[in-house]
Amino acid sequence: MKLEIEIGWILGYLDRLVVDCIHARQCWSILGCQPNSAHFSSVQEWFIFLSSSLPRDQLCTVIVCCWEIWRQRNDKIWNNKRIQSAETIVFKASKYLQDWREAALPSLPVNEESTTVQPKWSKPQEGFHKLNVDAAIDSINGKMGFGCVIRDEHGTFVAARGIQWDGVFSPREAEATAIREALSWIKELNLNKVSVETDSLQVVNSLKSSIGESSFHVILSDIKNVLCDFSHVFLSFVKRSTNGVAHAIARYAVSSSGCSEWLSIPPPFLCNALSTDLMN
Repeated sequence: MKLEIEIGWILGYLDRLVVDCIHARQCWSILGCQPNSAHFSSVQEWFIFLSSSLPRDQLCTVIVCCWEIWRQRNDKIWNNKRIQSAETIVFKASKYLQDWREAALPSLPVNEESTTVQPKWSKPQEGFHKLNVDAAIDSINGKMGFGCVIRDEHGTFVAARGIQWDGVFSPREAEATAIREALSWIKELNLNKVSVETDSLQVVNSLKSSIGESSFHVILSDIKNVLCDFSHVFLSFVKRSTNGVAHAIARYAVSSSGCSEWLSIPPPFLCNALSTDLMN
């Protein structure tokens, strides 16, 4: 009987923490999985639904978000620390999950002859340009940076652009916004045969099937609408190791106000990365 009472109290606490808490509701809205009290009578039912409907990566982010909300609530109660914004909570959860995955990867012995070969950047097919896109987030200063670079079929630098953005989105929203802004840019440049690459698998997969009303889905809808304006522009996922130039621009943009654009001649900080891609 005592065990049943304790379990009931724990489940009631989880309902209040995960469903009723305003910070939690804002996090679920960002992640596109807002629980509806009309459909779910408890947090258990909500989790059962999520486990069968969400992609594995997104489900893991929701679970780590629950832990981060619980941790911040304890900090508020015991240390009188301010609970951070929902955007920061989601970012920290995503970053923690990414760091944990990287740390959990098995490492090869030092004297191991075989090494893991990282994918490398490749030139686009004949007659096409390649556009690499990335986003960077500075949660401390409340800034984001979007970076993109265009190269031709020979791998020659054509143009690059970096944009600083006030505010902090969730990682998936930041990546999606970077793609939307990059597509609008190549539309301005009148480029119509472009292979677009991003290292955000979640955005690419969501564009194929995701339906919802969150701010993330609004950005996805914008991307789909812009893509309809092109006849030969294709978006695909690539590993981070092939997206280094765009990432360098995004990091640069975080600390540079406004919009920076380079045509024909790359900025000095990109030269080494561009040369490395060409040698590969």
